Amino acid sequence: MDKHLSVSPVRDCGLVWIPDQTMNAYVDHNFLINCLNRSGWRAIAISARERHDVKFVLSPWSIYEIGDATRPHMEELLAVAEELDPSWILERVDLQLREFVVAWNNFWNGTRTPFNPILPTLQEVQASFLRCSLAEVQRYSVRDYAGMWHREDAAREVDVEFQRQESISSLNRVMFGDGKLTSAAQLEIRKRYVARQFVICRRVGMPLHEIYQRQNWILREESLKTFIWFFVEFGGMDEMLAHGVEESLTFNQWKTEARLNPNRQLDRFHAITALPYCDLFVTSDRELVKKTQAVRSDLKFKIAEVISGEEFIVRLEKG
Repeated sequence: MDKHLSVSPVRDCGLVWIPDQTMNAYVDHNFLINCLNRSGWRAIAISARERHDVKFVLSPWSIYEIGDATRPHMEELLAVAEELDPSWILERVDLQLREFVVAWNNFWNGTRTPFNPILPTLQEVQASFLRCSLAEVQRYSVRDYAGMWHREDAAREVDVEFQRQESISSLNRVMFGDGKLTSAAQLEIRKRYVARQFVICRRVGMPLHEIYQRQNWILREESLKTFIWFFVEFGGMDEMLAHGVEESLTFNQWKTEARLNPNRQLDRFHAITALPYCDLFVTSDRELVKKTQAVRSDLKFKIAEVISGEEFIVRLEKG
């Protein structure tokens, strides 16, 4: 095997283990708001957590939405989040990188190593994202991470990224809409995706132009290109569940005229991580529910049951 591909791109990540049997429920931002505003919701949720009937799951994007609120409202939402004592799922890009590493190694080693991206603390999720030791981020609290989004520069960076993603989505819809998403086009998209994972695995915060340059170099190198082609063509990506969900959501979105505005992007970020790795995805966003149901039949693996906050509270109350 080529020396560039035989070594795991990310090592010692500590993210591979067999998950426990407690039901994981990823709850969206509206659920946290309803725990503040709806009579009894907060107490029912906390009681279910204390009985170990459910393990609540949040993500770094949950913290972004909490931090995007006014300071007093942020403090209220943080209090709810702390009482739910959630586990934390990896940020979407980091999760997809690490599931790729596991899938790549499984494919070439002939193994079936399970992968679970849900960690006990937000600090562990941040250490994974930043590729640093836990000790370097241990001193920062959930409140610190939420408060960061009140900084003007941080909020501006996210806004720029949302705008960039919306522009990319619009261009791709023009390129691949109206039946132009052929099997050959899908193969090329997947090969470029895999090449990108190799680029970003060694360094955080690489400029986009450099990512594209390195990605293109990988796909021009015959030996590297052959390994990637074989991996994509012969089922190597089947274990990359979050990628599968995002790809299906994306391909379906290209068939419509819907704009991928910031709110839609946030909804997708939640869905991409929650659907393949949690038992329940709790959201009251009807449009998102409709989209997740549409992709369910496209996928070869089971995804989370999607239910509203109201339905979830009824289940928890029944115990």
